[in-house]
Amino acid sequence: MNLTKTDRLDWNDLRFLLTVVRTGSAAGAARALHVSHTTVLRRIQALETVMGCALFERASGGVVPTEAGSHLARLGASIESGLADTTRQIDAQATDLSGSVRFTTTDSFGFFVVPPILASFRQAYPNIRVDLVVTNTRLDLEKREADVTLRPSRNPPESWVGMRLARFDFGMYASRHYLADRAHTPWQMLDLVMPDGALEAPGAMLRAHAGLNPGIASSDTFTGLTCMAASGMGATLLPRFIGDLDSRLTLVKALPDVWSTNLWILTHAHLRRSGRVRAFMAHLAQGIRALRPILAPAAAE
Repeated sequence: MNLTKTDRLDWNDLRFLLTVVRTGSAAGAARALHVSHTTVLRRIQALETVMGCALFERASGGVVPTEAGSHLARLGASIESGLADTTRQIDAQATDLSGSVRFTTTDSFGFFVVPPILASFRQAYPNIRVDLVVTNTRLDLEKREADVTLRPSRNPPESWVGMRLARFDFGMYASRHYLADRAHTPWQMLDLVMPDGALEAPGAMLRAHAGLNPGIASSDTFTGLTCMAASGMGATLLPRFIGDLDSRLTLVKALPDVWSTNLWILTHAHLRRSGRVRAFMAHLAQGIRALRPILAPAAAE
């Protein structure tokens, strides 16, 4: 029996190749896929054996795909997209209130806002399991990295559907003991703990403000900023629903509306008719709307 290259191709190996292309190295792919570096190399070598040619070339700081490697990466991306679309369409046909919902949100909402809402959802829908992924990096609904996302957004992707639930305001906060000897110090002259990394957008707005002291430290999560400010390191930028409710912190300055951000709940268009997704989004939306006075206190001031 004569086997073609396609017959001998292990389609799962394309996932490894695609991840190497996206991360730029076998080590990066190993971290992303939660496997060993050796496993990634073995999978790539197996593909190269089947195809009869090299799929990567060494480059500064990593590897780049050869022409053959690029062709296979495009094939892998196409298969990945097709599988995600098919899975979404199958899930969308499910109208029963059971199964799982993969839900992602930021650290500020994941730790400070949604836990009691998830608890009440569990009571109302005991057959729906919620898998919470807390990250300040936006997960891709197209790739089924999540089913539902709750996060700040100014322009959600067109293929994502949902609703704007609320806005949330920002303020500058510091601990009482830090401010004790700085009662007459303008907030711009305080030591600043800066948002960074995934919080680059508010961090950039803060850095663009004239007359600020350079940051003495930074964090890529609001949880980290809260803890650093509470320890007396300096003042920091926080959503007001975090800062106002933390007894360790004092509001130094309520920031104007231009700093405020809209909060959206979103899913992929294919999942909007899924019974469990619709039930979860409706329950979450109801819970968030009840918190509007806390999320945007400036609107009521």
